[in-house]
Amino acid sequence: MPSKVTVTVVLTEDEKERLKRLADAQDRSLSYMAGKFVREGLVRAEVETPSPANQHQGAA
Repeated sequence: MPSKVTVTVVLTEDEKERLKRLADAQDRSLSYMAGKFVREGLVRAEVETPSPANQHQGAA
């Protein structure tokens, strides 16, 4: 398993409460849910956003 680091995220009170409700509904911690959403968002963004390295493939 990759090592983990701590990151600080600034949310509105409403966003924090919404995240807490989702975490509670799944019997998870706020931190777990935030990490889950970041991981899912990264995967989605990487699929939707072409990488500069990928844009040059096949251009030999």
